[in-house]
Amino acid sequence: MTKSEDDLAKARFFYEMACDSLAHVTESNRRIDEKIQNMLALTVTLTPLLLGLFYYILTTNTLRPMVLSFLLFFIALGILAFSAATLQGLRIYRPWPTKTVDPVLFRKEVCKYDLVKIVRGSAGNIGDVANKNRERLWAKGVAYKWMLGFLGVGMLSFLGAFAFLAISLIVN
Repeated sequence: MTKSEDDLAKARFFYEMACDSLAHVTESNRRIDEKIQNMLALTVTLTPLLLGLFYYILTTNTLRPMVLSFLLFFIALGILAFSAATLQGLRIYRPWPTKTVDPVLFRKEVCKYDLVKIVRGSAGNIGDVANKNRERLWAKGVAYKWMLGFLGVGMLSFLGAFAFLAISLIVN
């Protein structure tokens, strides 16, 4: 294998690696968007159902004032947490700007070079795009974890409200 063939093989290897990395980042971004969409659907569906259920329970049962105040605290905390999860989901579900390679500009810049330099330049540009998009994906993942945290607090709050209500009804 000659030096130029070896250089071209190395350049193609790095080009394929950069393309694979960009494809992985793009697929990961699509998956996290699906997860965000599912969590948004869950919070938007559960909030009115739980509110309706608690409204029915609170209007049909006569509860002691202390029980009622604790129950309202848990319900309010759950609503606030679900609202925060929904707002966080809406914030991160919006389209995030991603970086791409401009093929026209790239062609103008590299058309005078030989094939090895063109493939190396392509690999470098695509690798840079993948790296920038990976950073944005990481930020979206951190925000998604916060969304799950808010959802968890909301679920625990509503579970606490149900438990408190069940205990107070059993004790009566």
